[in-house]
Amino acid sequence: MLKSSQEVGLIIKELRIQKGLTQDQLAAKMQLTPQAVSKWENGDSYPDMHIAIMLADLFDISLDELLRNHIDQSQNEKQEYQIHEIIRCKSLSIEVEEIKFQPNQGGAHLSPNLFINLILKNLSKDGIPLAYDHFMLLYDDGSQVDHKKYLRNWDGDVVSELEPYEIPGFIPPLSEAKVKLEYLSKNSTVKLWVNIPDECPHKCIAIKPQLHLEQAHDDLVLSKNIDDIVYFYNYHYKTNQFSKINFKN
Repeated sequence: MLKSSQEVGLIIKELRIQKGLTQDQLAAKMQLTPQAVSKWENGDSYPDMHIAIMLADLFDISLDELLRNHIDQSQNEKQEYQIHEIIRCKSLSIEVEEIKFQPNQGGAHLSPNLFINLILKNLSKDGIPLAYDHFMLLYDDGSQVDHKKYLRNWDGDVVSELEPYEIPGFIPPLSEAKVKLEYLSKNSTVKLWVNIPDECPHKCIAIKPQLHLEQAHDDLVLSKNIDDIVYFYNYHYKTNQFSKINFKN
């Protein structure tokens, strides 16, 4: 069974980003217009067969992996995703749109300082219900990060209760929704766990808040941590914030 145009578009977009290409660059390689690539990625059109073959060759995947549904089982089994990757589940895709991190300055009352915006696309003709407990942020040791409904000081005492973060009750058929998450987080690596029953169970995205600070770019110039460098540039390239780096001796 062939994938829908929306599903194929998501695959093309993810593979293009992983290969470090812009829509214009991919279009040039295919000898097409950037508008054609944009239509594929938005699910507005399906690449012709000869173009699909060229895309499969370029991305080093089989034509079946690009177009046929039954080949995608390995992707559905994947548990941990990188910040620039798109989670593709049964009839749902989840993409990180934006992350902002601002360290707290201390004091008894601490406000949310980690903001995560997600784009969820429903590719089915049925609505997908959402709930607050479908999204959970955990530290590496397994402890849970407070979201903004319950704010605690560093001693663990609850200092205030606010409204939950913004999340719609459901995603209409063939539509997209934005989920805005707000947490009280330390400056350390965390994992956002998504568990939507019957649709997208037990997936996580590794997030490094410290790499979203303003000085992160300058710190990475001297960094020898290749994982941090890859994380930083994949995310900022994905969000069209990529800037040239001048390495120092």
